[in-house]
Amino acid sequence: MVFVRKVPGWPGSTKVQLAERGAGRDVVLEHLGRARSEAALAVLVAEARRRLRPGQEVLDFYLGEAEAISRSGVITVHEKTWRAVWAYSRKRAVRDPGPVQSREFGVA
Repeated sequence: MVFVRKVPGWPGSTKVQLAERGAGRDVVLEHLGRARSEAALAVLVAEARRRLRPGQEVLDFYLGEAEAISRSGVITVHEKTWRAVWAYSRKRAVRDPGPVQSREFGVA
């Protein structure tokens, strides 16, 4: 998995790199530059995230377009979907997800 790596450089600077974990260590794929201020660091990190593989930082739950986003700007997420994601992330099986309940979250 490719990720944005920030490491200390020369005194007062921070290096921003695209790296991948391999063979028990970080393998640098691309060095984007050094930043000496917080503003420059934010610009380099934003550029690094833009260069990541498309969709690298996105989880797609695929709820279907009609079900996922309504015209009012509210996303409906089913309780069963969240239980499945939680169980997968904890590497344990879903026993009984129970009845399907839905919750609405406002889109910012």
